[in-house]
Amino acid sequence: MKRALTILCVLTASLSVISALCDASACALGILQDDEVALTREESTTAVRPSLASERGETRASDSKAPDVLLSPSVDAQPMTDERMNQERPRHDNATEMTLTRLIPTKKLHNVRVLRAMTRVPRENFLSKKHASLASLDEEIPLEDGRVLPSPFMTAFTAEALDPQPTDRVLIISDQSGYLGAIWSCLTSQVFEVDSNKTSARKKLGVWQKLKFDNICLCVSQDATAWRDWAPFDKILVASAQEEDPEELFELLSPDGALLCAVGHGHSQRLQRYTLVDGQRTVQTLASVDFPPETLQKNRKRSERNTNEPLLSNGDFETLDEQLVPLIETEPSEAATPLGWRELRNAVAVKTTDAYQGARLCRCDNVTVYAQHQQKDRNQERIDKATLPENRRVLTSSQEATKKAQRACELTCSITQSFAISSSAIKKATISGAFRVQTLVELNDNANVTIAKILFFDQTRKKIGEETILATAQASDTDWTEFSVDASVPPKAAYAVLTLGVLDGVGIVDFDAIQVKNKYEKK
Repeated sequence: MKRALTILCVLTASLSVISALCDASACALGILQDDEVALTREESTTAVRPSLASERGETRASDSKAPDVLLSPSVDAQPMTDERMNQERPRHDNATEMTLTRLIPTKKLHNVRVLRAMTRVPRENFLSKKHASLASLDEEIPLEDGRVLPSPFMTAFTAEALDPQPTDRVLIISDQSGYLGAIWSCLTSQVFEVDSNKTSARKKLGVWQKLKFDNICLCVSQDATAWRDWAPFDKILVASAQEEDPEELFELLSPDGALLCAVGHGHSQRLQRYTLVDGQRTVQTLASVDFPPETLQKNRKRSERNTNEPLLSNGDFETLDEQLVPLIETEPSEAATPLGWRELRNAVAVKTTDAYQGARLCRCDNVTVYAQHQQKDRNQERIDKATLPENRRVLTSSQEATKKAQRACELTCSITQSFAISSSAIKKATISGAFRVQTLVELNDNANVTIAKILFFDQTRKKIGEETILATAQASDTDWTEFSVDASVPPKAAYAVLTLGVLDGVGIVDFDAIQVKNKYEKK
């Protein structure tokens, strides 16, 4: 009996010790959940970076909406050196051809490392088989659910603007397709992404895993600061349009870091680069852009803001974008970028005494480029510098074809502006203004040269209509000609893009006093 009582006492004491240990473990677990990133997937690493709040001596209550981590960070991420890029990121022929023929000829991209990264990511992998043939185009491509695959040029331009370094840790917000994350994974040690949609997140995750891009971290959250426990970040890229500066993200930026974001309302934003200098925030405007909103719902709100009269802004080209970082080598007083207009290729606002109205006009001129093509190959040095030996070997049999495609891209001569237009409110839009042809050469056996067109898009940014507004025959030194053309607005149209220039030929054409109005506007 005594022996039984002794055993019972020992068991009771053991249970008390076990209970105390469980309580201590639960307490420790609660501390960990408060102060460290919760890694909820099989890929979770064994070590976790201390939280930003802990480093600052702050306390933060447990987040009931903690991010759903699909790809977990690594504390020992290695720099993405050129040697590592060559070993782990093989070049893809389609991406190389697109880079050579679409990006290098723009003359606005100069970072060789970024251009090399563009050759390592096959863009068709982010498209369905039905749309894979569009991958080589330098165009934004709409995906399902209002998501967008950004154009190669804008992808490279935004990367170059942030000057990626091999050791950088980068935060990307609203990479709707995963293409941006893939490019940045070829340039930096570690990429952190926040996606608000679990479906799109899983799709991009599948592509990254197929490509074996293993330095990207991904979480699903409505909170853009979901990776705050891994801050600070060297670079932050916000890939969707914002109406105001993303104040909550500046706290995640390293003291010498840079943040890029498109800020503005509707379809006209300014691509802003923010940096910290001696603790003070500085901002530079890089370009006028039309970034997609974060969600389709926000895109619908853009259309709801539309009035009965979709006015084109700065159609007389009098107002210059004074804050814009110069992209052309001319004096601002003589030629500059007009405010509100974007994608200027061989087109500028020119100060002159013979404008149709006011003191400025828009001049679209690819004659100079065409003349230079007749004298020498302007791209050979850039090919040698940007493609590197492994790419040039591929080009030996088709280099002339590549150069021909590059020259055609160099001749692109246009200026565009986007504006909201609702098909439920407007059945026909009237585009009017004045143009003057100084010289014009038709190409490809065309009887006329197109100098203006309008494209219509639905809420998902899918093109649903296109109309040629102006096409003119060969002419030289003509006087100003007024025009007024009606364009039918297709059903489901949410916005339009007006394009002016020498669109399928060579020439010099001036434009002025451009307006877009509702044909049936009530007076």
